[in-house]
Amino acid sequence: MKKTFDGFTCPRCGHHIEKESFDVKRPEKTAPEPIYILDSPVSEDQTVTRACPVCDGNKAYKTILTSQGEHAGVKQDRAIERYTCVKCRHTWIEK
Repeated sequence: MKKTFDGFTCPRCGHHIEKESFDVKRPEKTAPEPIYILDSPVSEDQTVTRACPVCDGNKAYKTILTSQGEHAGVKQDRAIERYTCVKCRHTWIEK
């Protein structure tokens, strides 16, 4: 028994096309959006004497971050001091 070509059938919906060939249109690929990293240069005056909890380094860069929030209708601002070891680049927050 010889099988003849009778078109294309969609495996999902069963739609049938009686053609020997057809054009496939795909959406054009768009370029990915760039990622921008904004970082200020660290100067020597931002270093403080702090013992690193990971290595034996005693110098660290100090960065002060601010956190804003609201709890029970009261706005709260909080300063967070973050340290990064000059030697091993480990980052920690002291409470």
